[in-house]
This record gives sequence, C-alpha cells and structure tokens, in this order.
Amino acid sequence: MASTAGVTFAVGATMSASVASVFSTVDARVKGLKGNLKELRTVSAKAANLLSAEARLRDARQAHAARPTEETASALRSAQSAYNSAERAAKKYNVTVAGAAKAHAHLSGLPARRGAFQSCFRSSPQ
Repeated sequence: MASTAGVTFAVGATMSASVASVFSTVDARVKGLKGNLKELRTVSAKAANLLSAEARLRDARQAHAARPTEETASALRSAQSAYNSAERAAKKYNVTVAGAAKAHAHLSGLPARRGAFQSCFRSSPQ
C-alpha cells in the first residue's frame, strides 16, 4: 500500500521597488530550502543504512550462536564490518543507533518526490 505526503512551503517576500529583487529573494529562499531538504534526505538514508546493518548484525549473531560454523562466523564478521562502516558514516551526521529509528521515521515523512516540492513554485498562467 503506497502513501504519499506533500509539504507546502510558503515563501514570503517583501515587495520592493523592483519586481526582480522580489524574485531574487524568493529564488534565494528556494535554494536554501532545497539544500535543507537534501541534507535531511542524506540523514534519513544514513539512519536507514544503520538500522539495516544493525538488523543484519543481530541476525548474524543469532545464527552463529545457534549453529557456530565457519560459514556463520564469516557472515558474522561481514555483518560486523558493514555495521561498523554504517555507524562511522552515520556519526558524521550525529546519528546513533539509539536515535536512528526515530530519525528515520521522522525524516521518512518528508516529501520523497521532488514534484511535491517543486509544485509549490510553479507559476500559474495569467
């Protein structure tokens, strides 16, 4: 079941002597919002990767505890390495295992499609 969420951004610009300055003000604010959205998507991706690596590590530990073989030991080492890598990448964005689930759930609610963001700024024909 697919669901979509849209976010509307209201950009207020004060009227000035020239219409061009109004558009440049709006353009600057839109660029700032796009940068913020890109950063939020990156944080969400890092949190998702960390959660995935944590689940893989947990499963590998359980499999190795239930049946300690060279195959499960190798899978455990691989999962531990992937987890360490995901954790290092997430730390650069101040995402920890404890906060990853919460951050990912919150950030997943943001508009996943550019269209939801861009549709707010389309001009209507006059």
